[in-house]
Formats: sequence, structure tokens, C-alpha cells
Amino acid sequence: MRPCGIAFAALLLALSSPLTAAPQAEPTPVGEAMPEVQAESGPVTAAPDPSQAAPAVPPPSAPIAAGLPEDLAALLATPASDSAKDATALNDFYAARGFQPLWSDSARALTLIERLERAGSEGLNPDQLLDRALFLPVESAERELALTQAYLRYARAVGFGLPDPQAVDRNWFIARRPFDPVPLLEQLATADDLGTLLDGLPPVDPGYARLRKALAQLRVVAAEGGWPQLPPEAEGLKLELGSQGPVVAALRARLAATDGLAAVASPEEAELFDEAVAAAVIRFQLRNGLEPDGVVGKQTQGVLATPVEERIEQVVATMERKRWLTPDRGPLYLMVNVPAYWLEVVKEGAVVLAMKVVAGRPTRATPSFVSPMTHLVLNPTWTVPRRILREDIIPAIRRDPDYLARKNFRLLDGRGGGVEEVDPSTLNWDELNGRNFPYQVRRDPGPHNDLGQVKFQMKNRFDIYLHDTPSRRLFDKARRAYSSGCVRLEQPLRLAQLVMGWDEEQLRRALAPGKTRYIPLPEEIPVYITYESVWVDPDGTLQFRADIYRRDKAVAEAVMGL
Repeated sequence: MRPCGIAFAALLLALSSPLTAAPQAEPTPVGEAMPEVQAESGPVTAAPDPSQAAPAVPPPSAPIAAGLPEDLAALLATPASDSAKDATALNDFYAARGFQPLWSDSARALTLIERLERAGSEGLNPDQLLDRALFLPVESAERELALTQAYLRYARAVGFGLPDPQAVDRNWFIARRPFDPVPLLEQLATADDLGTLLDGLPPVDPGYARLRKALAQLRVVAAEGGWPQLPPEAEGLKLELGSQGPVVAALRARLAATDGLAAVASPEEAELFDEAVAAAVIRFQLRNGLEPDGVVGKQTQGVLATPVEERIEQVVATMERKRWLTPDRGPLYLMVNVPAYWLEVVKEGAVVLAMKVVAGRPTRATPSFVSPMTHLVLNPTWTVPRRILREDIIPAIRRDPDYLARKNFRLLDGRGGGVEEVDPSTLNWDELNGRNFPYQVRRDPGPHNDLGQVKFQMKNRFDIYLHDTPSRRLFDKARRAYSSGCVRLEQPLRLAQLVMGWDEEQLRRALAPGKTRYIPLPEEIPVYITYESVWVDPDGTLQFRADIYRRDKAVAEAVMGL
């Protein structure tokens, strides 16, 4: 770890080594919206974190000490690396090269140390990557090994993320690809340009690269004290077309900083809520997942008051989750982003279908997992899950004995080998609960069925799947956390056509009999249900959504070592 309370320069002076300072570029302050950020296919160097000091320079090159290979071999015989697997890989790696060093060139070592110092630009904590031994003399075996271990630590952190994602996000169930140090060490040994090798370690994802830029710019905003805020007297006010006063002037200042609102000529104009202000409010609402009505009420004021530090946490958490995901998802897959209430079908790297979704409400959160879609179910029945029976259906029947009939449910008993319908009025519902309930409650196919016309069956232990819904009005809402965990689709019939390779007429004929049919997909399709509360559009628009399940803060704090 980097020594607390000791400046790097002082540390190196104590080692009697010449020092030079690596220059740093001045960051360019920007607002929350970033029209200059563009989609990129490769790594992007972000503006430096203004809170980070310039990286220190290790000692200059020196001849390889005669005893260095022997010292290195002895040091590796007593492993002190981050894991047993790393220790074995390091020992085998150095043994294969006769324990000859990799870091006798000080420029190469400087490249790595500079990258570690700038790890904050990747949403990481440099203190967790740097080590005092990195700054020992060139001929030191401890320094040689420390540099290689630091390289592996950085590669793991920036390319794979935290060792145990579920320890900080209990609703994350997507297995992370295993970290293998062997190919990384081989790449290190053969790399002509270490900087290029390090550039290729983060996720190769244009969305990740844009978030990196967003993070740097948000940190500039934080260093300057945050965005302009509405004054306390704004609380309880409803700001809309025609509103006037100093509160409107404060709103203008905020929207000028983040949403492209142009300045006006006079103080009188600044205090007027005009069409230009309304348009900027709508832009703000759209990119924050609010109802775009152009009115600043309680909800919009609450989002305006969100501190930049909280937005930084969201970006750090989202970058980390991108590191958890495997980059190889196959030629065709579905991606559901729960905070965005959005689904995309990706084929050969291009989005071929996108739609709104309804996800689980906070008390019945939709978890993050990956599952193969296996079957299309046409005109599905809906058998009520046990949790919904326990928490919703049985209490409703106790309040209203006619509830099942009014809601078009059937009560079924399958204990005798067959399935027999039961008259609800013959049961004592006060004695029944979710634990001793031997019956099934089912809705048959039809216009009242909660699953609509189509269900997309998936293999997972959560009993979660994608489906149609008769509640179409929910798709008109900006925030759509209303389900009991499953994902409701805005355009289920289009998705059915795509996964089956059918045209509209083929689907119509398949649905026409009105009977339940289970049809295997031509091939299983992976469905990723993930959690990203922030992203940057290809045009540079920074989009935030509510962290509806409150999952981001713990992830960000773990990554940043707080």
C-alpha cells in the first residue's frame, strides 16, 4: 500500500535516488451534460483526477546486479503475492526466464507507476494498488517482484473487478469469468509498448470509455464545489412557465451548467421562467428518468438536489459492474437494464430491437443474473407463485371471499394425481397461509391473464421470465418498477417473431387457437438482467436513473476502499 502521510518525493529522496516529476495535463471543467463525449471503440485517456498528486519517478536504469536472479528466486520461494494462484504463476513465469528481471528499464517501470497513480480515472483507488517496494532501487529483487505484482493487481482490478461481487451486491448472481494471471504475465513479457498493453486491460466497451470521461468531468465539478443549487426557499414551490423571482434565477444557473440553457442579457430576464427554461427542464427530466412535463415540482427538485458525489458513486458502481460482465456474450443475446426499464436485443454487436420494460418493485426486486431463454409459451396460463400467494392472494381472499371469481382465478388441487377444481367457499381461509396451502391458484389464457399472449421461458432459480402484460398503461410512465420480479415487455410479439424467426402472419396463426402451446426456440438465447443506473449516450448525453434498489453505494465504497 502507498505509505500514509509520506509524500512520494520524500520517500524517494530518502532512498537517495534522483527525481523527476511527470507532467500532468490541466483538466478542463465541464458541466454534467457532456456533448463532447463521443462513442469510441478503444480505450480513452480520461482527464486526471485533480485530487491526485503527480506520479513519482523510480530510480534511473542501472546494470542488472549479479545476484538479482538469485535474490528473486529466493524471494519467490516465500510467496507474498495476492493469491496462491498468483504466487504459483509468478514462480513458474520467472523460473521459465531464468529469473531475469522485467523492470530494469526505469521508463517501463515509470509507465506502470504512472498508470497506478491515475487509477482513479478508472473508478479505482490508487492506494490499493501502489506499494512502498515499487520505489526501491533498481537492483532490488523486492522492487522487481513488487512491480510485477502491482501489474497483476491492476489487471485484475481494472479488467475483472472485485474478487467477490456478491459480497457488496447481494442481488448480483452473474458469475464472473475467472482471473488467470498466466496469459497476463506472458503479455507483459512480450509487450513492446507497456502503455498499449495497459490500455487494453479495461473492458473493451464504448459505454465504459464514455463513463470514464464522465467520471473525470464529474470529479472536476466536485472539486469546484458541485453544481449550482436551488435556495432553501424553493422547497414546496412549483416552478413553471410564468414563475418569477430569485429561485428561477438559481434554476437557470443550474440548467446553464448542466443542460445547455443559454445565458440571458439582464437580471430581469434571468428571473423569468420562460420557454427556454421549460425546454431545459424537459431535457433534465428526460435524462434523469422523470416525467418530462417541464415543471419543477417536488420530484424534479429532489433530483436537482442530488449531490455530485452521489452521481460519482453511481458512475463508479456502474463501471465496476461492467468489469464483472464477460465481454463474450455470444452472437445473439438480450440485455435488460433494470434501473433504465429497458431491454435491447443485440445481434452481432448491433441492437436490432429495443423496448421499454416493467421491472420488480423495490420490495420484490428483480435480481441481476444471466439465464438462457429456452421456450416460447403462447397463450400461457399463470400459476400464482408461492410468495404472491402468501403476501397478496390469501390476504385478499380473507378480505373478500369473491376475490378469486372476480379476478378470473381458478383454485386447483393436484394432490390426487390429477387436477381437480376446488370451490373456494368450501375452505376455511382463516386457517390457511402460504406455508400450509396445498392448492394452486391459476388464471387461464385470455385477456385477463397477467402474462398476456406470450411468455418467454427461462431457466433460473428465481422463477423469473419475460412476458406480455395486459397493463399497457404502465409503459407510459417514466419509472416502471411495478412487477413482482418478472420483466414485462412493451413489444412482446415483436420479440416473439425475432427469436422464432417468424413473420407477423406466422405468429398470428400460432396464437389463433387460443390454446397454451410450448414451442422450443431454434436455439437458446442468453438473457442478461443487469443493473446500470448511469450511462452516456453516443451523442454525449449523460443519463442518470434512480438507484431503485439502493445497490450502488456499497459497490462504489468497496471499489474506492472507503
